Amino acid sequence: MVLIVDDEPDIRAALSVQLEDSGYGTWEAENGQQAVDMAAAKLPDVILLDLMMPVMSGLKALQLIRADPRTSSIPVIVLSALGAHDVLNDAIRAGARDYIVKPWEGDDVERSVEWAIKSAGHDPPISPKNLFAG
Repeated sequence: MVLIVDDEPDIRAALSVQLEDSGYGTWEAENGQQAVDMAAAKLPDVILLDLMMPVMSGLKALQLIRADPRTSSIPVIVLSALGAHDVLNDAIRAGARDYIVKPWEGDDVERSVEWAIKSAGHDPPISPKNLFAG
């Protein structure tokens, strides 16, 4: 199951349809606090996490997910309209496995989710596009 976290209902719906068409089940959350709560309660296989949200930012949610022993190993893929390397580096340093810049193209989401599931438990879990992170 994939937990999709974004404050935009249209983004959540588009991601849900795309992932469900590829055979993944999905849950949705609309802010960082819901993401933290749902991650602990449902233990998804992967979390797609927007960075800029009300109530709690995605970066803060990521830090709390990594700090909780129940959720610390769940792969998190950051979604962001901000393609700035410093923002994405902050997310990678906080424990994100990968990132997708909005708007995403084609099967970027499915490939990233599949890679995150396959790489779960491997250290360091760095995607080839994250080689700039350090």
